Amino acid sequence: MLLPETGMTAWQMEFLGLINKEMGVHLKPYLAIMFERLLGACAEVHKDPTKIDRYRELCGEIYVQAITDETVVPFCDHCLTIIRDTSDDVGKVTCYNWLTTFCNGITNGDCLVDSENLEEKAVALIRQCCASYMAKDRNTVHAAVGALNSIVACFDKDTLPMYIEVAYNTIKDSSTHPVTHERLSSIPGFNVSGGLTPLWTLYKAALKNGDLDQKVQAANLFGEIIILSQEIDKKEVKAATGPLIKAAGTRLTAGDSSGRLGSSFQVATLETFILLLRNEPLKVKSFAPQLTSTFQKLLLDVSKEVRDAAVNALKEIMRIHSRVDNVVVGLTKKLDDKINNSGDLPLCISLFTRSCYIVKCLWS
Repeated sequence: MLLPETGMTAWQMEFLGLINKEMGVHLKPYLAIMFERLLGACAEVHKDPTKIDRYRELCGEIYVQAITDETVVPFCDHCLTIIRDTSDDVGKVTCYNWLTTFCNGITNGDCLVDSENLEEKAVALIRQCCASYMAKDRNTVHAAVGALNSIVACFDKDTLPMYIEVAYNTIKDSSTHPVTHERLSSIPGFNVSGGLTPLWTLYKAALKNGDLDQKVQAANLFGEIIILSQEIDKKEVKAATGPLIKAAGTRLTAGDSSGRLGSSFQVATLETFILLLRNEPLKVKSFAPQLTSTFQKLLLDVSKEVRDAAVNALKEIMRIHSRVDNVVVGLTKKLDDKINNSGDLPLCISLFTRSCYIVKCLWS
């Protein structure tokens, strides 16, 4: 009676929610049929905005009460099956809404599921949410943004860096043509309210608590946000730039005596700064002194790849720096100190050549 094949009403959903609150642990055998019937009920009223929103809300609350540690994986699998169906936009939005309500329940304690039990499906869920940022259907984009915010909020700062890779790779791959390799000019999900919030959360967690590879992916994700957003809020740019400057000034290694692994992070940060200076120069102008100092420091790095990237970054900073003479004086002093205190003649020659090149660019 409470799960009719058609014509389910709001009061039946409300009553089902009350039952699940008391008997959720016993509902595992009925999860599949309940999912099917509730999904069908939402689909029946999808042309009525008032009803569909209410039905989706009620169904989400049912799952907050019904899903347990034993059924969280099957529930996520049911949602993912519908979300991956490219022909069912209504079903996608419904499942994203359910996931949003369900994950909010985990975060605020209304749902008894431990977030650790969600980790098994977190990568798949985050991948699908990020992929839906590129959806043509605007409702799907908004629903995916809401779901990703709620999913990310379920995990603590030490767990979040695990998911930076799937977010970065999905965004990069989904925005790149598989044959021509041309990039999209913008990602719809980046341009809706709250669309960047979960990505900034992943970025900051990975940059602060992640391993070296995760830090590299965090820097690269920032770069993707820069080139694929129509407009980034100035406060968001500042909040993301400060930590990256701090991290860029720290030599990172990962048990690699050559410093190669650490160099990969320095290069990634420099490439991101170059994108930032080219695309959002006015929003980072206040960081010009810190950026200049960081670039000058990295110009003296032992890695040629880092030094080359630092040269390119210094060229970009000159476009917004109000005191170019200070940059030249600072660069000359650092070079002089390096030559006088270093026995590495090839390195000194390399640094001198790059410095001459930078000075030449100033007057070209």
